[in-house]
Parts: sequence; structure tokens; C-alpha cells
Amino acid sequence: MRKFLIFFLLSVTSILWAQNIDSLYSSLMNYKDERIDDYQVVPAEGDSVHDKCGFGLMADVRIHIDEFSKYQQGIIQQVMARPELSTSIVSPSGIFRIHYDETGVNQPEYNIQELAEAFDSAYNFEVNILGYPAPPEDGTLGGDDKYDIYVKALYGGTYGATTPESTIGEGKYISYIEIDNSFRASEGYNSEGIDAAKVTAAHEFHHAIQIGNYIYRSDDLFYYELTSTSFEEFVFDHVNDYYSYMYSFFRSPNNKFEDNSGYNLAIWNIFLKERFYSDDPMLGYNIAKRSWEYMVNNRAMVALAKAMNDFGESFHNELNVFGDWLNFTGENTILGEYFEEAENYPTVRSTYSIDLTDNQKTLSIETEPTSINYLTFYNDDLGITDTVVAVISNSDVYGSLSSNNNLQVEFTLGNGSFDGGISINDKYFSKISAEAIEYVKASYIINNELNFEETVEESVDYPYPQPFNYENNTVLFIPTYSDITNKSELNIYSSDMNLVYSSEEDINTNVNMVRWNAKDENGNKLPSGVYVYVTKADGKIKKGKFVILN
Repeated sequence: MRKFLIFFLLSVTSILWAQNIDSLYSSLMNYKDERIDDYQVVPAEGDSVHDKCGFGLMADVRIHIDEFSKYQQGIIQQVMARPELSTSIVSPSGIFRIHYDETGVNQPEYNIQELAEAFDSAYNFEVNILGYPAPPEDGTLGGDDKYDIYVKALYGGTYGATTPESTIGEGKYISYIEIDNSFRASEGYNSEGIDAAKVTAAHEFHHAIQIGNYIYRSDDLFYYELTSTSFEEFVFDHVNDYYSYMYSFFRSPNNKFEDNSGYNLAIWNIFLKERFYSDDPMLGYNIAKRSWEYMVNNRAMVALAKAMNDFGESFHNELNVFGDWLNFTGENTILGEYFEEAENYPTVRSTYSIDLTDNQKTLSIETEPTSINYLTFYNDDLGITDTVVAVISNSDVYGSLSSNNNLQVEFTLGNGSFDGGISINDKYFSKISAEAIEYVKASYIINNELNFEETVEESVDYPYPQPFNYENNTVLFIPTYSDITNKSELNIYSSDMNLVYSSEEDINTNVNMVRWNAKDENGNKLPSGVYVYVTKADGKIKKGKFVILN
């Protein structure tokens, strides 16, 4: 019976995977059907529509190429081959070759020289300024070793596509880019002409960087699109094509990050840039770049959290601050505060909007990992209505990697004190409970004003990441107390209490942590084992244990 069950499960899995391959093939044929004269297909039920960027579809087909039938592989090689266009120019930098037709259906309807300059601008910002590695050269494909751009008629509102070709290592590919030749509003584009072409250049070029130097992982496609869409804004701030994709995220911020398309989450990288800009104009960019370095061996959300840790920031804290910023958009915009372009963004939607009756209300909510819930309470007191918004974030990045990891949170708001309640201001009190409370953070917005002083903030009282591994981590964060000098003593002992490191370190005042590279005083890595930390700031001591695992 057991053998039969195993055989049955394997058979079902094989059938389902074969259906997935057929669906992927069908999607490719419909996406590229202008190239096939004698082959038409009907989309399989549930096929996704790749209406902005064809990158994910092209990459998924490429990594699964050996799983298609021989006949299908022959067709795929045909439809994914580079276009044959009549002429080309080289961009002013000498880095790109732009291929196009001077007449016919593929003839550009915008200035081709401006497109070449747009790709140069994308290269200059993403590679020269931010330090991303350039896409790998393709030898003589396309005529020489310059990166090839093909301008041709695309369909269904598709702006462009970065197509991976031959592999140059685990998950890394040489690639080329196709870009639409017209960008007509009548064909489904949100931006038109050369403006649409410019943001597509910034978007697709970063896809070429991603798969040329890091990795392609289909489970994290949202993060590829999140990053590329944010670069549309970073390189060509005046176009704002990304506005058109934001609404779905603003309607459902209570969904985990991974359940978004990524186009609608460019706002996250924009937040990182603007959040830290006044203190360090490069910090937000550098966090995003470091996350791609971690992506090679980590899923996207874990890579992001690790990157933030490296720069002394906490995803746990910043996800909640992100939720605060999202509140002050659309009709809630406060000019000169939070997002620079906030008034052009949608208004974020609350998960629950309820009246505060009987002076106290308790809600039980199910929060997804890497999500934000907005609980809006209306309190009518002597004809004056207060609006209290509780911003509840769940920062569980590891839990987001699979399903069924939602966290049940019980939240109580009271118009006056109650047993176990914490003061928000002199009028309102709250209480939060959850089994994994370390992932939960709350802030409060009362009558569209963030309650800074009383924001619920639990100091992180444990070292992280745990266990520490030199291959995946570069910095260990260790808790301490706040101090007016922003300095803390740090002492590290082996399990037999031999001192291996001692120094005075700067305190990250956001989370009251000190950074340490997990090396002894001679700069040597430490062997696997249990270690003891002791920090001292403001005359107070914190101590505990952590693990190094090599």
C-alpha cells in the first residue's frame, strides 16, 4: 500500500508539473505569436499575462528548457532567437548597440538617438554611480561585444523584455533586451513615446545586471520586478510610470511582500532611499545593492533583512516605519513630510475600520509574514470624532518563505486605561498579544498625526543574526543600553570565559545595538561554538549568549 501511495503521489506530481510546462509553453507562444506564421495556440486556463515586462516569462522558459519536448524546444529556440533588424547605431558611451528597422512594422516612432542616450544614463547611474557590476559581454552576438538592444513591435502593452541566453555560471546568463517601438497609449501603455522608452531602459537594464551577475530564482520574481521598477524612478524621476501599478499594493498591504507582482512594490525601494537620504544619500541604494549580493544564497526577503542588518538597520523596525509613511499618502498627505511624491500616490486601505464602542474594542487579526495591517478606530466623544489608526507590522521574513505561517495577533484599544494597557497618549491605551510577539511592532496615528513619543517600541534584547555564519553574514548585532555618548563597551568571551574581543563601539540608537564583525582582536574568524557577550552603556550591563556556526 505504501509503495502504491508513493507511486501515486509521484505520478500526480509528474502530471501537475507537465501541465505547468505546457502552460509555460502556451504563455510563451501567445506572448511571441507574431513570430510564428503557422502556429497558433489557445491560452491554457490560468495562464498569467505578462503585460509590462516579459523578463520573468523569458527567464522561466530558459531555466526549464530541457524539460520541454524536443518539438517544443525547437519552437522555443525560434521564438527566443534575437530579432533580425536592418540597421543599428552605437550609443554615445560605446556600450550599447541599438538595432532597429528604418521602415515597416518595427520602425521606431520615437527618436532612436534619445533611446541610446537613455540606456547610457541607466548604465551611468546603475553601474558607475551605484557600483553594480555591468552585464557580461556576449562575444560577437549581435555583431560585436556591445550590449544589444532590439527595438521592435511588442504587443499587449508589453514595454520590454530581457531574455537570458547562454549560461555563464550557476543561475547567471548572457542576455539581450527587446523594447517596444511605439509605446502608444491606445495599445495599453501608461506612458507614451520616448518617456516610456526611457523608463523601460532603466528597468530592463537592471534585469540584465541581475541575471548576469547574481542569480535568477523564479520564486523571487517579485523582487526582480520591485528592484527594476524602482530604477525607473531613480534614473528618470520625471516620468512616473510606476504610479500606474501602485494601487493593488495600497489596497492590500496586509498581504505578504511575496504575493505582490513587484511592479506595485517599487515604493519599498523608494522608501529606503528617501528614509535615510538626509543622513546618508547613498544608504538606501546601498542596502538594495547589498541585498542582491545576498540573493545568490538567500531568498529575497531574507537577503533584504540581512542587507539592512549590515548597515545597522532593522527590517523589523523599518517595515513598521514604512507602514507609517504609507499612511501619509493620497488624501492623508502632509506636504514636505514622508514621501516626496506622496500626494500623487493612492490612499492606503485599512484592514478594519470600526467604531470604538463601550470605550474599548478588541480585535483578533491574522497577520501574514512581511505584511502591514491598518486598524482604524472612530471614537465619537461629545460630537468630536477622533480617528485612531494602529499600524501593525509582522516582520517574519523566514515565515514568509512558505504558506501557513500567519500569526494571530490580538489587539485592544481603549478610550482610557485598562488592565495591561499601554498609554498611547493621555486619552488612549492599547494592548497587543501574539505567540511570536518578537515579529510584531505597532505605531499609532491619531487624527493624521504620528504619535512619535508613544510609538510602541520593544528594544531588541537578543543578538542577531543567529546562528552567525561567516559565509552568509558579515556583521553581528549585539544589544546594549542607550547612552548620551552613543558609545558602549563590548566584551566577547569564549564558553570557558576567555576574553577574545574587547572594544568601545558606536550604538545604533534606532534599536540600541552595537555592530561587531565577529572577529577577534587580531582580525581572525572565530571557530564554531557558544560565546558570551557583555555590553555596558550608561552604567548598565547587558549580557547573554550567541552561537557561531561555520
